[in-house]
Amino acid sequence: MPYLNTETHRLTDLPGEKHPLKCQLCGRTKEDGVWPSRWQEHDHHDKPENRLIVLCRACSDRVIKPHPRLYSERQANQPWPGCMPLCVDCKLRSGVTCTSPDAKTNGGAGVMLTVSKPFSAMVDGSRYCGPMLLWPHPAEACKQKQT
Repeated sequence: MPYLNTETHRLTDLPGEKHPLKCQLCGRTKEDGVWPSRWQEHDHHDKPENRLIVLCRACSDRVIKPHPRLYSERQANQPWPGCMPLCVDCKLRSGVTCTSPDAKTNGGAGVMLTVSKPFSAMVDGSRYCGPMLLWPHPAEACKQKQT
């Protein structure tokens, strides 16, 4: 396995449109019959970072596993300001990032989202086995949203 450092290539830096509902590599969307997933990028010490890449299953199968950097798949409805269907038409969205000064990633106290309560489950699947927090519905509203 190659040694990771701060200069190791990042999938989040690949070309392509950064959009919450579109694969960054091939550009396909749910209208094309593809449901892109969000992948959180980790640093060279395997610590999660506030960086996401949105990929369809075919592209994620092709680039995630062989990549030396760690990536973890986010749940479909898990809140992530800047990368949710709710954020698509927000003026404070830049790619898959929330630029609101209230966002925790920007030093704020956090954006106020209206979300359904998640529930815990034990999963025994082909890609993951173990406990998982599941979000039944996407976020319904954001107090900081600007349209």
